[in-house]
Amino acid sequence: TTAATTTSASVSAATNAAPSDAGEIIKLRLGMFDVRNSLVTWYIMQNGLDKANGFEIVPTVSTAGGSFLNEAIGAGQLDATLMGAPQGVYSASVYDCVLVAEISDGAGSSGLFARPDSAEAKVIGSNPKFPEIRGSADTLKGKTFMYPVGSMSQLTVAKYLELYGLSLSDVDSVNTNYGPGYQALQAGEGDVVALYSPLTLTAMKDGYVQIVSLDQIGIPVRDCLVVTRKAYEDPKLMEAVKRYLKLVFEYNDKFQADKENQRKILAEFHKFYGNEITDPKMLDTEIEKHYLLTKDQAMADIDNLGKSTLGIAEFYAELGIVEEDALDIVKANVDTSIMKELFGK
Repeated sequence: TTAATTTSASVSAATNAAPSDAGEIIKLRLGMFDVRNSLVTWYIMQNGLDKANGFEIVPTVSTAGGSFLNEAIGAGQLDATLMGAPQGVYSASVYDCVLVAEISDGAGSSGLFARPDSAEAKVIGSNPKFPEIRGSADTLKGKTFMYPVGSMSQLTVAKYLELYGLSLSDVDSVNTNYGPGYQALQAGEGDVVALYSPLTLTAMKDGYVQIVSLDQIGIPVRDCLVVTRKAYEDPKLMEAVKRYLKLVFEYNDKFQADKENQRKILAEFHKFYGNEITDPKMLDTEIEKHYLLTKDQAMADIDNLGKSTLGIAEFYAELGIVEEDALDIVKANVDTSIMKELFGK
């Protein structure tokens, strides 16, 4: 099988970093999600690539966004976690985690949806800088937006409203997770719902209109790997983190080089977590818009590591969601040296 051949390739690639005690498997308690940014991590576990490389991922999977994983960090249950940039602000500033890598860009996965017959869906091009984006100040003011507060979606809502000279105080906000928010919209409640892929694909298929997605307005939102302070100071756990990152970028590169295989694996991944995608072609949106960073892309941009998280921290500080000193903490908790050590620069 593919798994067997790729496993042997990975083992040979990693033998130069074998554990000091040949039989020792380092356990890495890792937070991950049931959405796109955890595809490669899931693939690594499904194919035993972690154990073949001297470490074992002990996963905690969040189906409710990054705040759940930050709470797990606070409770001492994780050594490291995948994290979207918006919650990464809290990982770094509240929980003192260190951001060591960015593995994908998730801006294309966050979108706002409205009913097709609504005024906000029908108006298009009222901001000439972004002619394909729907809505206007008149159609949006006073409307009800449903989204999880503190998430990437809050950023999407606020940045979208800014395009029309509005702010969060000009609309009604309802704090809800994606699934319940979408059900509410279907039941005739609220006006605009923030969704995250693959639910965005379902909404499109059901005939709802995407009025904006975060990547359309040019805001990068990187998915990152953050390590707890305790794990960061533990050489053995950092050895496991390094081996994990080597595998992540090995498979990021492979999947990006073979989009057809990536689509097949992505469909299996979504099915595993109960999101059956009936038309795998729909996944092309996810593959293109929520793209995995190749090793070369990551290294070409290494000196901007954490910039996406920092940009969101600045935005949160403006909104008064985080204290001003959060910016300094986030800045201090970015470490490019791990990636540089692994992939050279």
